[in-house]
Amino acid sequence: MTRLTQRLFHFAIVILGVTTLVFIALRMTGDPALMLLPGDPTPEDIMLARQKLGVDQPWLTQYITFISSAFRGDFGVSFQHGVDATGLVFERLPATAALAGSALLLAAAFAIPLGILAAVYRGTVIDLIVMVLAVIGQGVPFFWLGLMLILIFGVELRWFPTGGYGGWQHLILPSLTLAGYIAASTARLARSSMLEVLGRDYMRTARAKGLALHVVVLKHGLRNAAIPLITFLGLQMGLLLGGTVVVEEIFGWPGVGRLLLQAISYRDYPVVQAATFILAMIFVLVNILVDLIYTVLDPRIRDQR
Repeated sequence: MTRLTQRLFHFAIVILGVTTLVFIALRMTGDPALMLLPGDPTPEDIMLARQKLGVDQPWLTQYITFISSAFRGDFGVSFQHGVDATGLVFERLPATAALAGSALLLAAAFAIPLGILAAVYRGTVIDLIVMVLAVIGQGVPFFWLGLMLILIFGVELRWFPTGGYGGWQHLILPSLTLAGYIAASTARLARSSMLEVLGRDYMRTARAKGLALHVVVLKHGLRNAAIPLITFLGLQMGLLLGGTVVVEEIFGWPGVGRLLLQAISYRDYPVVQAATFILAMIFVLVNILVDLIYTVLDPRIRDQR
C-alpha cells in the first residue's frame, strides 16, 4: 500500500468518525420537533412532526440511512428552511472560503517575512518586537479581537463596515480577526525554522562565496524552511474552519459557520450533518494537497514513496 493510499484510507476513517460523532451528539441535544412546532403542541402533533422529519425511527436505523445517503451527497431536507441541506451549505461555502482564504493569505504574507526577519536579526530589538507581538497574538481570543476591531475601525474611525457581506471593505475586519492567531503562530515557526536552516553548512558556504544575505536567505534558506511552514499552514485549516464559526457570527458574515450555529440552535440535523461532512472533506483535501506540495519542495520525500 503506497503512502498516498494509506493517507486516503486514514482520511476516510477520520471523516466517518467525525460524521458519526456529530450524528450521535445531535440526537442527544433533544427533539427537533419541539423546536419547530409552535405554541404548546399535543403528543399527537409531536408524533406526526417526528414522523415527517424522519426522527421517529431507532438511532441505528437513522444512522444506517444517514451513512448510506451521506456518501451519495444526500443529507436530506433542512428542517428549518425546507430546502436541500447540501445545496444550502454550498450556497454559503463561497463566503466562508473567501474569509478563510483571505485570512490565511494575510497571515502568511505578514508572519513569514517577520519570522525570517527575526531569525536573521536574532537577539536584536527587531527579534524582540516580533516575538512579543507573536506572544500577544497567540493569547488574544477571536471574539475579543473581533469586537475591538469593530469598536476601533468600525465605530470610532468608521474606516470599514462593522458587519455584513458585500465588497472587499466588508472582508477586512473579519479577515484580520481570523488571521491574528494564525499569524502569531506562523511567525514563531518561521523564525525557528529559519534559525535551524541558517546554521547549516550550505548556508555558510553560500555566504563565503560572497552572495548577499538576502539572496542566501530567500534562495537557499527559504525553500528548506518552507516545509514545516506548509505543514503548519495546512493543519491550520482546521482552526480556520472552526474560527469562522465565531467570526461569522460576530460580523454577520453569511457563511457556513453562521449557518451551522443557526442549525444547531434549531436542531436542524440535515444542515449540521451536511456542513460537518463538507468541512471535514475540505480539511482532508487540503492535507492531501499539502502532501503533494511536499514532493515538489523536497524530492527526497517523493523517492521514499
